[in-house]
Amino acid sequence: MNKLEELRARLQDIQMQCAAIRDKADAEKRDLNETESKEIDTLLNDFDITEADIARRERIEAQTGKLDQPQPGAPRPIPCRRTASAPTACATPRCAPGRARPLGLEQLWRLRQGRSFRRRCSTRSTAA
Repeated sequence: MNKLEELRARLQDIQMQCAAIRDKADAEKRDLNETESKEIDTLLNDFDITEADIARRERIEAQTGKLDQPQPGAPRPIPCRRTASAPTACATPRCAPGRARPLGLEQLWRLRQGRSFRRRCSTRSTAA
């Protein structure tokens, strides 16, 4: 059981304790005495504190979920196209740091639009 489930179970427990005190006084057809009132006030305060803790934990989890998602405008990794038959065919910065060419304006534009482009290796053969 994770911490949020434990806290939610604690809320139910507090609510049942408050209801039990109230039901006892109602069964005896009387108002709450001083000790019962203080006990209910303490339980209600605990309830509020637990609710606030749950809200904080849920907010932290929501923020973590947002950070785990890809951010808009963030650069996408360029997949490696290196194969066994062409071990030097890939020119991505990850694979060949010294031989990668910078992206051109058209390639940057295509990345921003979410389109793909073919990146050619900087060590192209000049033979036709």
